[in-house]
Formats: sequence, structure tokens, C-alpha cells
Amino acid sequence: MIHQLPISLLRHFSARFHDSDPAGNALLNQMRSTLFGARTPEEAKLAKTQLEGVMYESVPKDGRLVPMPKPFVYHLESAAVGAKRVQSPAACSFIFYDNAGEHFQPGRDSVESPGAQHVASSAGIFFLFDPFNSPLFRRRMANVSSADPQMEKLPLDQQDTILAEMRIRIARLLNLGLKRRMDKPLAILIGKCDAWLPLLNGQKLVNPLDENGLSLKAIEHNSHLVRDLVLEIAPKIVGNAEGISDKVLFFPVSSFGHTPVRTQSGDCVPDPSKLNPVMTEIPALWIFSQIVPDLVPLS
Repeated sequence: MIHQLPISLLRHFSARFHDSDPAGNALLNQMRSTLFGARTPEEAKLAKTQLEGVMYESVPKDGRLVPMPKPFVYHLESAAVGAKRVQSPAACSFIFYDNAGEHFQPGRDSVESPGAQHVASSAGIFFLFDPFNSPLFRRRMANVSSADPQMEKLPLDQQDTILAEMRIRIARLLNLGLKRRMDKPLAILIGKCDAWLPLLNGQKLVNPLDENGLSLKAIEHNSHLVRDLVLEIAPKIVGNAEGISDKVLFFPVSSFGHTPVRTQSGDCVPDPSKLNPVMTEIPALWIFSQIVPDLVPLS
């Protein structure tokens, strides 16, 4: 997403997207360089987001040091010459946090581990669903992705539980009660779409980016197709997501755009020669359009 956003924003919106904190973003930029600068699959290996470690830093809170996820800060500004803007900023900053899903396991929210509480005050939320961790999705994909090495790992499906826990925490932190929903955009990313697209039975996705910018009609078309598929296979994901926010859309994405390979060490990694990300920046562009519509307008 961070690799694709600057390209799409400049090309389609005449907007620049760049580091506000190069030192603070160094780890994320290093991961991007590792992935897109690799020459072999072995060099392209990225570490999984963990509960603690290099992606976190100790922060004083209520008289104690607690581990909090590092903020990744980026600046978005108009690059259009002579553009006139009324009652809208010509620039803004976006702060991204990358939480491990385990942060939203029941019982993880405590004084000693408050590292996911910022989700309730976020301007927008991304939730990444891994179909290879869903036994029901894997069963359906077996006929079309049987050779995929990701099929070899045991599924650890807690994704509906994590989403349900997120709903409860947001409701508690915002004093909403379980019957009210927040009005902030929630993007449900159904990852690794290169593996499950055949499950759409010939129905075609549309690229939301065209000569006119970002097409809401195309985004909603794709969301409708993906939501129907997820509702059929993993309905709890749809139910929990739509219980969190009034603004929920479903996005097909693929970070690698191809079937990963198995290395001699046993790791499942992308082949750098085949990297072809699929619509990874679209969820962020949609959320940007909800927050700063003059900078990222919908067509």
C-alpha cells in the first residue's frame, strides 16, 4: 500500500504523498525496499507483524512503561498548480498504525497492554482478512489453488473473534452501546485475491482508478461482489463488520499478485520477478476520500 499510494496519488490526483518522519518510518521503508528491491525469493522475505518487538516502542502511560505500536507518519499535499480550494486544507498528515491481530484477542485489552485502544479514535480503520486462515475459504479454494504452498499451513482462524472484539472495544471506548455504530469508514480487505478470484464464477472486478480519478461506482461494484462471496462463506465477518460502522466497504487486494513460492528454508515468500500488487492502494484512497474529499475526490 505504501509503495503504490505515492504513484496513484500523483498520477490520478496531482497530490504528493511522502514521509513526514523519515527516521520514524525507516523500518517500514526498509521492509518496502526489501520486498521491491529483492533479486531472489529468499531476499524478499518479510517478518510477520508481532505483538512486541521492533514495530513497538515503550511509552510512559499512567506511571508505567507500556509497549505501543510505532506511528508511521506521511504527508499528503496538492501538487496541482494554481488550484483553488475553499474551506479545505491543501495538505494534511496521515498516521498509520500496524497492529497484530492478536492485539484484539479477548483479554488482551488491559492497563499493561493498551496498544490497540487508538482504534476507537482513528479517522478510518483497515481490517485485513486472510482467506488462507479460514477453513471454509480454504475448502472452497482447494479446487482452484491446490498447488499454492499457503495451503500447507494449518489455519488459525480467529478472525471473526478478533473483529467481534474490536466491535466491543470501540463501543465501550466511544460509549456507543452495542446497538449504535460509529460513522467512520471501515475498509474490510479480503487479501490474496489472486487465489480466490475464481470463486466469483466469472463475475469481473473493475479497476476503480481511471482517467476521471477514483470511481465510487466501481468501488461499490467490487464491494458488492466481494461482500456476497464473504457472506456466503464467512458470514460472521460481514455481520461483525457491519455492526461496527455505518460506512463499510469490502475490497479485493493482493500484496504480491501471484502465488508465492517455497524456499529451501521452508519459508513461503513472493517471487520478486512476479510482483504485481492488485488494488492495494484502493482502500486507503477510499478512506482518504472520506476524510479529505478535496484532496482525493470521488468521481
